[in-house]
Amino acid sequence: MLASCLVFALSAAGMAPWGAGVVLVVGAVLQLIGEMLQSAGSWQISFDLAPAHQVGQYQGFFGTGVPLARTLGPLLLTSLLVTWEVPGWLLLGALFLVTALGMGAVVRWAEQDRARRPGPSVNGAETAPLTAQAS
Repeated sequence: MLASCLVFALSAAGMAPWGAGVVLVVGAVLQLIGEMLQSAGSWQISFDLAPAHQVGQYQGFFGTGVPLARTLGPLLLTSLLVTWEVPGWLLLGALFLVTALGMGAVVRWAEQDRARRPGPSVNGAETAPLTAQAS
């Protein structure tokens, strides 16, 4: 996503219309690749990190990020890209990079934490019996 933001920022470099068109197509392809990787990764972690008996609860909470992004995204993008132009693209790309690095660290921590706890493992196989809940 950082690469697509850099390429989109390059489209403001005052080039010929055909050159700007090529740059925008390259930026769109890079964004498409980034979004596909993000989608596959979020799908994987949203299921793998959820305990087998709480997948629905985890999916419900994990899914709250999409409406939040759809609510705040237009404000953020308008502020960054229309008001700040090229520096806004660079800041947006840096934001994508920082959040991706942070997500990687959080997922690694969660996987290690899950491995230390008894109960369903990351792949769903039980490593210890679940305790019965009182009714």
